[in-house]
Amino acid sequence: MSLSNKKIKISTRIHRIFGLFFVFLSFQNLYATEPLVVDEKQKSVSVSNSCQLLKGNFDENTILDQIKNFKPYDFQDLTIGMEAENIHWFRFSVKNQTSEDLILKIIRSKFGKIYVYEFYENQLKLIHTGGTESEYADKIIKSNHDIFPLNINPKEQKTYFLKINRFERKSFWAEISTERAFISQTHRNDLLEGIILGGLLIVTIFQFLIYFITYQKDYLRLSFYLLSLSVLSFMISGHLFEFMPNSDNHLRLYFIALPSTTFFSYLFAFHFLGIKKNQSKIIWYGGIFLLIFTSICFFAALFENLPLAHQINIASFLSSILFIYAGFKRRKDGFKPANNFLIAYIPTTLTIVLFLLFTQGLLAYSWFLQNSLIISFCIHAILFSVAVAQKIKTYKDEADASMLAQKENLELKVRQRTQDLAIEKEKIQEKSDELKMVMKELHHRVKNNLTIVSSLLELQGNRLNDEVSAKAFQEGQQRIEAMSLIHQRLYKSEQLTTINMSDYITELTSNLIHAYGHTRENLNLKIDVDYEELDIDNAIPIGLILNELLTNVFKYAFKDIEKPVLSILLLKQNGILLEVKDNGNGIDLEKWHKPSGSFGKRLIYGLTEQIGGEIELKNDKGACFTLRIPENVLK
Repeated sequence: MSLSNKKIKISTRIHRIFGLFFVFLSFQNLYATEPLVVDEKQKSVSVSNSCQLLKGNFDENTILDQIKNFKPYDFQDLTIGMEAENIHWFRFSVKNQTSEDLILKIIRSKFGKIYVYEFYENQLKLIHTGGTESEYADKIIKSNHDIFPLNINPKEQKTYFLKINRFERKSFWAEISTERAFISQTHRNDLLEGIILGGLLIVTIFQFLIYFITYQKDYLRLSFYLLSLSVLSFMISGHLFEFMPNSDNHLRLYFIALPSTTFFSYLFAFHFLGIKKNQSKIIWYGGIFLLIFTSICFFAALFENLPLAHQINIASFLSSILFIYAGFKRRKDGFKPANNFLIAYIPTTLTIVLFLLFTQGLLAYSWFLQNSLIISFCIHAILFSVAVAQKIKTYKDEADASMLAQKENLELKVRQRTQDLAIEKEKIQEKSDELKMVMKELHHRVKNNLTIVSSLLELQGNRLNDEVSAKAFQEGQQRIEAMSLIHQRLYKSEQLTTINMSDYITELTSNLIHAYGHTRENLNLKIDVDYEELDIDNAIPIGLILNELLTNVFKYAFKDIEKPVLSILLLKQNGILLEVKDNGNGIDLEKWHKPSGSFGKRLIYGLTEQIGGEIELKNDKGACFTLRIPENVLK
C-alpha cells in the first residue's frame, strides 16, 4: 500500500471518530441541562435554581420521549395534591469539580414517593428511592431528609431525573453538597433542631411534673396538648420517622397526628378560656363545626383518603383564627388570663400563616422557614406554661383577696358581735347582780322568818310546864335553826346556790354543843369534810339529818362518859358519805328498827328517802350512823 493510500485511510478514520464524537455530543446535549457545578469555592448548590420540570403521569420508559416538553422549574407549575397520579419529573445535570463524593439532599416536604434516576447509555437507571411512603433501602442514609449519594467521579458530569408524586405543599427544594459540607451542615442543623425539640420535650415533661405536684387540671390538659405538639414536631422535622424506617405510610401517620393535636388544642383552649355556650354562640358553634371538620380529616387519614385528610391544614388555620377571636372576646369580658393566652397563641398563628404561604409557594424555602413551626411550638409551649402559671396565680391572688376581704368582713362582724356581746354581758351582769340582790334578800327574809318562828317556839316552850312538850318545842326550834343557818350562810356568801359544808357543820355542831350543855373543852370533836361545796337542794336535807343525829348523840350518848368523843365525816366516795360516830353507850338496835318511833327517827328516814340515800346504824364502841348518797342520784 502506498503512503498516500495510508494517509487517506488514516484521515478517513479520524473523520469517522470525530463524526461519532459529534454525534455523541449532540445526543448528550439532547438530555443534558446547564450543569450544576460543585467546586472548592461553592461546595453546596441548589438544584431548584437550574433544574427543569415536567408534570405528568409518565414512567421511566416514556419520559425520555418528553424531553422537549421539559421547562425551567417554576414553583407555580407545581400541583398540590395527595392523589397517586400527581407526578412531577425534575431533570438536572451535575458537574463535580472537587475531589470528594457528592450528596443529593431533598427536603422531605411531605412527598409521597421519590425516585432518583441516573441517565446512563440512553436510558434511565433507578439508583435510589425515598419519600415518606417508600421502603428505605440500606444504601440510603438515615436522616431527617432524604439523602442520596451520587456516584459521580471528580471532573465528571452526569444527568439525573427525579420522579416525585403527592405534593403536600407547593415547594421543591434539593441541594447537592460535598460530603464534608453535608456533614458540617447536618451537624449544625441537627444541633439546632435538637435544642429546639429538646426544649419542647423538657417543657412538656415539666408540665406533667407540675400536675402531679399541684393536681391542677389546666396543667394536665396543657401536658397532653404539648405532648401531641412534641410528637407532631418530631414528625415535621422527620426525626420521628428515623425510629420506624420500615413504615411505608409515614404521610398517613402525619395526617393522623395533626388532627389529634388539634383536638387537644380545643380541649385546652376552651377550658383555659372558660368558654361557655351563653358567652358567645360564634365561638361555641364555630368550635363544634371545626371539631366535626377535624374529625372528618382524622377518619379520612385512618382510611387513607389523603386528599381529604390534607384539608386538616385549613382546619388548623381556621382553629387558630377562632382561638384568637375567643381570646380577644374573653379579654373584652374582663377575663385576665386571656391576655397571656393571646401572647402565647398569636406568634404561633402568625407562624401558621407563614407556613401556609410557604406551602402555597408564596415564600421561598429556608431552614428557618422549614423549622418555623417547630420553633413556634417550642415558644408556644413556654408561653403557655407561663400563661397557665399566671392563670393559677391570678386565681390564687383573687382567692387570697377574696379570703382577705372575707377575713376583714369576718373580723368586722366579730368586733361588732364582741361589742354586742359586751353590751349583752353588761346587761346580763346587771340582771345577775339584781338577781343576787333579790336572792340575798330572799334568803335574808327566809332566815328572818325562820328566826321569828324559832323565837316563837322558844317563847311558847318556856311557857309549857310539861317537860316532854317543852323538849319537843326545843327540838323543833333546833330544826328551824338548822335550816335558818343555811339561809344565813347563803345570804352572807357570794354563792347563791351552794353551801360551804365545812363551815356549816362546824357552826351547827357548836350551836348544838352549847344548846345541850356541853363545851369544846370536855368534848373531843373531830370534823373531816372534803365535800366543801354542796348545792342547796342536798345541803338542807343533809343539814336536817345531821341535826337529828347530833341531837340524838348529845341527848343520849354521853351519859356517864368521862371523855366524850364525837367524829363527823362528810366525804366523797362515789357520791356523798356522811358518818356520825361517838364513844357513848350505844343504841338499842331492836328498838330503833321497830316501825314506830320518834318524830326525829321518822324525819331521818323520810329525808334519806327523799334524797335517794341509804342509812346504816351500828354499835362499834358507841353508836355509828352512816348515810350514803350515790353519785347518780345527786341533784
